[in-house]
This record gives sequence, C-alpha cells and structure tokens, in this order.
Amino acid sequence: MKTNQKGKFISLSGGEGAGKSSHLKRLLVEYPGSVITREPGGSEMAELGRSLLLGPHGKVATPFTQTCLTFACSGDHLHKVVAPALAEGRHVFSDRICTVCSYAYQVYGEGT
Repeated sequence: MKTNQKGKFISLSGGEGAGKSSHLKRLLVEYPGSVITREPGGSEMAELGRSLLLGPHGKVATPFTQTCLTFACSGDHLHKVVAPALAEGRHVFSDRICTVCSYAYQVYGEGT
C-alpha cells in the first residue's frame, strides 16, 4: 500500500566497531516501523552472497569477483527490500551500502 509520505534511506558507514549497530538500534526505537538492514546482505539472495564473500570461498575469489558479487547482492537488496519499504513510506536504515563501501574495500584495498 502506497502512502503520500516518502520514506528516507539512510546508510551508516564506518569501520568495524565504530558503533553502527548501536546507532541502528537507537534509530529503530526513535522511528518504529522503519526497516533495519545491512550490506552485503539484507535480502535472501544477498545473504547467500554474503556467506560466500565472508566464508572460505571469498578468500580465494579475485578482488574483481568479490566486487561483482558485492554489487549483485546490493542490487538484489535494493530492489527487493529497500525500494518496496520506501514505496510504503517507511524509513530504511542500513549498516553500510556496498556501492559506496566497495570502493574502499575491494577497489582500493584489494587493488582492483
């Protein structure tokens, strides 16, 4: 069901242990009914990709393959989770958005 009010999509980025998860929990209390999600992951298909990226197969994949899988997961997540929630007028808060973070991790960090 569409509403006249548009939801907001806000992504928190930062290093491990920076407090992203703690802030997301606070946002959920402040904005009940909002969606909390993460990348890589967030949708069923993207969670499968996440397990590949973070598991033993991710260590043997080339940086290029890691980047492609990350962007594929992000696309699925955005299409299946984020866009529908925004269309319903719900706010979406994400622990990272990979289209931004991937440049830091895969492109620059891994030398892709």
